[in-house]
Amino acid sequence: MMIIAEKTFRVAGSQEKIWEFLTKALLRSIPFEQVEFTDERGFSALLRLKIGYLTLPTKVTVAISNMVEPETFAAKISLSGMGGIIQLDQVARFDVKGSDKAPTEVAAKLEAERMSPLLHTFLLWKVKSFARDFLNNVERLLKDWVL
Repeated sequence: MMIIAEKTFRVAGSQEKIWEFLTKALLRSIPFEQVEFTDERGFSALLRLKIGYLTLPTKVTVAISNMVEPETFAAKISLSGMGGIIQLDQVARFDVKGSDKAPTEVAAKLEAERMSPLLHTFLLWKVKSFARDFLNNVERLLKDWVL
């Protein structure tokens, strides 16, 4: 697996408080459209990826693969678009480490399991940039909401 992005940050709140807001922050950090929940552990949605002047409609499916409250959240995320030319299968993992006392540490890692040649060769920079922005947004939202 190839690491797309990883980040560790601290939030001034208890582990339980951070956990309470984590999934909401994850969902709000990406501008999904047409979200359809498949069950309590997954959904599919449309994501319009902007690359320069182009906007590429991309189908996204998310399935929670592991969740241990209030410590670990992991999901498998698949993106596909342009008739299969754009393909990305990745795993997102968030570990929330703390106790009743603040601050709590959140460690996030996004890893690619499979990536189409077009993404890997020409757009890897965009994939990594999008992932970094996503993790920065999650951190910002958690810090704003937990105060």
